[in-house]
Order: sequence, then structure tokens, then C-alpha cells
Amino acid sequence: MTIDEALEADRRRLDACLAADIPVLEELMAEDCLYIHTAGNIDSKSEFIEKVKTGMLRYMRIGNNIERSGACGETVAIAGILEMDLYRGDVPASIRIRYCCTWVSTASGPRMLTWQSTPLANHK
Repeated sequence: MTIDEALEADRRRLDACLAADIPVLEELMAEDCLYIHTAGNIDSKSEFIEKVKTGMLRYMRIGNNIERSGACGETVAIAGILEMDLYRGDVPASIRIRYCCTWVSTASGPRMLTWQSTPLANHK
């Protein structure tokens, strides 16, 4: 897998989060995906997708600034800053996070294996 293929898959995943497109999220997240939120809680693939499916996580806007990416064999790491408007349940939030995610090549295409995010101070 090339870095460009991973970047495209990651763009598709973020678009799927905005659209609550469950089939695309199912496709792009590895079965053993570890999704670590800014608060430190960790979700499995099924737990994260269930939150999107039920509306417990509703993404309204996602701005992505990719800062770095690198490959080692068939694994690609992407790091950047996301600025998002979302709802956690009925509670609106505007957050700014630094993230790192890893993508692996599989016979079925790129799959996100990990997501780790850290909150950053909001800027004005």
C-alpha cells in the first residue's frame, strides 16, 4: 500500500463519519481496530460503529490538516490535526485534536487498524 492509498482511504473514512455511512465504516476499519478517543476511552470497531449508527456520535464538520505520513512495509501512519463539530449524544462539541492513525494493507484493501487522538487547546 502506498501513502497516497492510505490518505485516500482515510479521507473516505472521514467522509463516512460525516455521512454516518455505516457500510463504508465497516469496510474501512479493521476487525481488530482500536479507536482511542480524546477522553482516553477505547472502542472496538463494533463499539465505534454502533455509536455512529445510533447517533451517540454525530459528526457535523471535520477539517483535516495532515502534517506527516510515513510507510513501513505495508503499514502507513498518518498524523495531523482535526477540527470538528459534533454531538456526543445531545451535547454539542467543537474540538481540536492531534491524531495518529495506522493503516494496513489487506487482501480486501486498506484498513484502519488504530486511531489515537489527543485534545489540543482551541484557538481563536
